[in-house]
Amino acid sequence: MAIQKGAVESVNYSEASLKEEVKKLTANKGVDVVIDTVAGDIFKQALHSLAFEGRIVVVGFAGGTIPSIPANILLLKNISALGIFWGRYRDEKFPVFSSTISSALSYYQEGQIQPQIGKVFKLEEPGVEVFVDGVPGGAPQVELRDLFEAAVPGVVVKVALMKQFAFIQLCDEVAAECAIQKLNGHLLHCHRVVVVEFPPPEAHPHR
Repeated sequence: MAIQKGAVESVNYSEASLKEEVKKLTANKGVDVVIDTVAGDIFKQALHSLAFEGRIVVVGFAGGTIPSIPANILLLKNISALGIFWGRYRDEKFPVFSSTISSALSYYQEGQIQPQIGKVFKLEEPGVEVFVDGVPGGAPQVELRDLFEAAVPGVVVKVALMKQFAFIQLCDEVAAECAIQKLNGHLLHCHRVVVVEFPPPEAHPHR
């Protein structure tokens, strides 16, 4: 799909070393920028694939684990690492959030981008709920949405956040099971989310 959307090269890192393949594609130079939405085990290879003064941008953790960054690699290659928690711009710098959304819509209307549409849902389709218990106090609703979107992209329908728990509505049961598998016991604000599961009847506020 990436090639169809305009990527010049692609690497199946489940079958080959990402670091070695990038070296071949760049004549041992490495890449200037890595946008990482996966993290997990592939993060270290992506980090080592950077060129001198390269930059890695952490966007999400779809791989299921949050990696650490060896500081000596940053030093030796003069590279930098930064994160983009997009949802926070809505609260901290709304003009930036608004203008980028407007730009994306304009690009689509002008035909400059063609989003991949995996499935179309009717408004009346209820989806499947997942129950999240032990949510740290002060965690914003958008952060929970982004957490689930990183684990199972494009399937979050609705987020209902209470005090210490939440209900996440996903598009179908497959997406719900995948989210439970990836996020049960996940760290949020350095606190462990106690439970991510299908909601027990007594937990639902409407039952």
